[in-house]
Amino acid sequence: MPELDPPVAKRIPYESHLHDLILTDNYRWLREQRNPEVISYLEEENAYTEKMTAHTL
Repeated sequence: MPELDPPVAKRIPYESHLHDLILTDNYRWLREQRNPEVISYLEEENAYTEKMTAHTL
């Protein structure tokens, strides 16, 4: 089985405020379904998964 490094999503802090709390979501950008960067990242994840599980076929 080949050793590959998984893709790593970049972190873009997004703050939302709830009452007296500040919540930070570093991966909110991944919710943007039409964003070409999101699509590219998901394709990289899928390719990684296919390579890592190819031996199970």
